[in-house]
Amino acid sequence: MTRTYQYDTPAGQLKIRQFKGGLWRLWAGDEFLGSFTSAEAAVQALLNGTCSLPLGGRKARIKVPPDLDDWEYVTAP
Repeated sequence: MTRTYQYDTPAGQLKIRQFKGGLWRLWAGDEFLGSFTSAEAAVQALLNGTCSLPLGGRKARIKVPPDLDDWEYVTAP
């Protein structure tokens, strides 16, 4: 089962998706931003600037909610 947290922004969708091996991958639209040990670690990387959204345009100005309860949780087989 694939577990995904997603958050819709005016500049596009952010996704944090779990893959085999337990790693979580962060995406901004179709752009891969990095792999993390947990979904919370991916959000923290965005918040503390360790991982940043693509520069330019509206993506660089999006506010990311720090609590995963504010993200939509989706599962798929």
